[in-house]
Amino acid sequence: MVTVGIFMGMTTVVLALMLQNQRASEKISSRTDATSEVLIVFEKVRQEMRSGRVVGVDPGGRLQYWILRRTNAGPQLTPQGLADWLPGFPADPDVATMFVNTGMLWKSFQGTTSRLAPVGPDGQIVFNWSPGLRTLTLTGDLGQKDPFNATRNSMQKFHLEIYLTNNE
Repeated sequence: MVTVGIFMGMTTVVLALMLQNQRASEKISSRTDATSEVLIVFEKVRQEMRSGRVVGVDPGGRLQYWILRRTNAGPQLTPQGLADWLPGFPADPDVATMFVNTGMLWKSFQGTTSRLAPVGPDGQIVFNWSPGLRTLTLTGDLGQKDPFNATRNSMQKFHLEIYLTNNE
């Protein structure tokens, strides 16, 4: 009887430790996933801005920018030697928008909307353009909130700044 009691006590302690280890592992895994999503979003926005020029942020919070026409990995120029913004010289540039909707970061340009990166079901991004400093700031949360289980809450706050020349 004593041996069985000791065995049951040890089994209970080992199972409790294993459960605690599993919870900690899930929490770390969800944080790692959220951090990876932040890096993906940052890289997608940075990639878009490499061949873009920020126009501003509209009242709805969407980032507005022009897209540079490129040929063979080089920028295309107008006959006057200035940057040729899509749709192309002599037309005025079309404005692309970047926004968050239904857990995704989206790009809309010339009637086509495409996915850029996941932000999670509860994710949000606030764009802020500072023309004097030529800085595009992204602030927000990525991931998913779980009000019933804190170990499954994968929200990751972030504040990223992209310094742009934003010149023609």
